[in-house]
Order: sequence, then C-alpha cells, then structure tokens
Amino acid sequence: MDDEPVAVGFIFDVSGSIWRRLQEYRLAAREFFKNADTDDELFLVEFQSAPTLVVPLTKNAGEIDYQIMMTQSKGLTALFDAVYLAANQIKKSALHKKAMILVSDGGDNHSRYNLFEVQNALRETDSLLYSVGPAPYDTYGENNGRLLKNLAEMTGGRLIEEGDRDLSDLAKKMIVDLRNRYVLYYSPTDKARDGRHHHISLCYSHL
Repeated sequence: MDDEPVAVGFIFDVSGSIWRRLQEYRLAAREFFKNADTDDELFLVEFQSAPTLVVPLTKNAGEIDYQIMMTQSKGLTALFDAVYLAANQIKKSALHKKAMILVSDGGDNHSRYNLFEVQNALRETDSLLYSVGPAPYDTYGENNGRLLKNLAEMTGGRLIEEGDRDLSDLAKKMIVDLRNRYVLYYSPTDKARDGRHHHISLCYSHL
C-alpha cells in the first residue's frame, strides 16, 4: 500500500444539458487539482456532440484547470464516445495506479460506440472509473444515474452522487482514496499469451 503517483483522466461533460451545474463541477475539479502531486499524470477529454482530447497526458495540472474553467456548455451528448476515447488515452500511461473521473448528467444521445463496446474498452484499461452525477432510481424509463453507477462499479470504482453534498470536499477525498488504494498483482502460471481473461479467487482473513 504505497502513496505513489496516479494517472487520472478527466472526462468532462460540456453539453447543453449540463449548464446548470457546470460551475459547481468546475470548482470540484479545481479542488482535485490542488491535491494532485507533481508526479501525477493527467489528461482531459471534454465532450458534447463529439469528444475532444483537449489536454493529452501531462504533469501540468494547471493546464487542465485552465481549460475546464474556460469551457462553455452547448450541443448534444456523446458520453459513450468520450469514455471510449479516454479509455484508449489512459492506457498510454506507464503508472500502475490509474483512474478516470466522468463528470456528467449521464445521458447519451449522439455516440457512435454503444454500451457493450464501451464496457469492453473499460475492461482493458486496468483503471478505476469514478462517476460524478445524478443518483440512480427505480424506474422503467430513462435512468442516467444507474448508467453512471454501473459503468463505475464494473471497474471497481463508484458513483459520487450529486445533491446536497459538497463536491469540492468529495474531490479532496477522492485523490486520497486513489493514492492509498491497494493494488494486487499476480503472475499466471499459464504462459499462453492468448488475450483471454483469467479467473482469480481472493481469500481474506484477519491476522
């Protein structure tokens, strides 16, 4: 359990539907950057009708902070395309601890990639995904919060529900959580490099 540098990709929704909470999201991101280490690697993907890699992998947190503060909301929402783009970008980092932070209201109405393709892309990153957005609820209709929750939890991350809680305070806790998270490694006895996933059983006990 080491306090080592982390690679973090920000996937920032700047579509027209996000404008009411855009300033709050900006300030939460700023708190995250204040707690970033000089050895951390960061990048920024913004999305509306299409995703854009605004800042590739960098150690300059101030550059990403500036871009987020300057952005304006407009357009449709290509959420799946943005996550797919970020998943490919974070694989370029050589750091062991990796995470992506998706800030969005959870809708998608303009993507080329579908949910199945995005899930496969996330599985290949060895990266956590944290979602920041609306809470999930029980319904047979549109449920954007549940989509954000499911995407996050399939990677071992979680959904940070917006609401009464201070997102800036949650951003501080998130960077601490990322730095101090356990990382488990194993070496498979099967040396075949066939790209298949392996099943692992973990046993936990108090010493």
